[in-house]
Amino acid sequence: MPGNSLICVQQCYGASGDCETLLSTRGPLSVPLARLYFGEAVLAVEYLHSYGVVHRDLKPDNLLITSAGHIKVTDFGISKVGVMIPKTNTYKELAEDITREFLDRELCGTPYYIAPEVILKEGYGRPVDWWSMGIILHKFLTGSVPFDGDSVAELYDRIVIGDIIWDCNSAPTPNAQNLITELLRTNPADRLGTGGSLEIKSHPFLSDLDFNNLLSQKPEYIPQLASDVDNSLFIDHSEIDHSVSEDEEGTSENNENLDFQNFTSSSERLSKLCTITTRTMNDEDQKSPPECTPATNTNISEM
Repeated sequence: MPGNSLICVQQCYGASGDCETLLSTRGPLSVPLARLYFGEAVLAVEYLHSYGVVHRDLKPDNLLITSAGHIKVTDFGISKVGVMIPKTNTYKELAEDITREFLDRELCGTPYYIAPEVILKEGYGRPVDWWSMGIILHKFLTGSVPFDGDSVAELYDRIVIGDIIWDCNSAPTPNAQNLITELLRTNPADRLGTGGSLEIKSHPFLSDLDFNNLLSQKPEYIPQLASDVDNSLFIDHSEIDHSVSEDEEGTSENNENLDFQNFTSSSERLSKLCTITTRTMNDEDQKSPPECTPATNTNISEM
């Protein structure tokens, strides 16, 4: 998705910021807030997967915070559509199919959040999103990702090995550690969520959540906006968070073009924001999105 179009979406639906900005400004989230955000994101992923959609780039940057303090998933620029799951079937009945749903050799996503099977190019499917959710929960609770390295190659090696080293000074509760560990199983067949989202929703760490009424819960953090066009709680991460998207030759192009000129909304505030953003975009010189850099040549400090 071109940068300006993504910014328009974020300004229209996420003027209250995103989870990455919140983490950058406030540090690790409290357990109740992390649990609520994670639970709402689980419902979003559950819905996508039921229609065969694999997001492939879940991360805190792509979890927008609404003015009411709830979560919306955004940026489907590299999402992929597979086979819908009939409502009469469970994930477990299709586990073998969904772990190798896509057999392409494309390496895509944001390095810190990419699942090991994508790196190994062994085939992948819906479980890659649950892996990303494990990384997200770790960052929610500790303020950092569980796997890092001095280069992308070193980072990928550590992801493939999958050993999580907990910092005794910032380690989350045992239940949270267990949920993260189960989501970060390197074998997608063993990963929590591969047998269905109910596996995750019934985990003890999430036992306090009423998944049928999450939107009725009042989050402890409610973004405060100075005006209808206040975007101070939103940071454009495009310059500091480079996604990797490669084909077999190690290059990729994103030719998707979205036009928000005719965007309408039942919300006067959202329509006003998009109108202002569109006018700004039309007044500026349109720039082509930067070419993706092969993972082997990417400087991890630039991600």
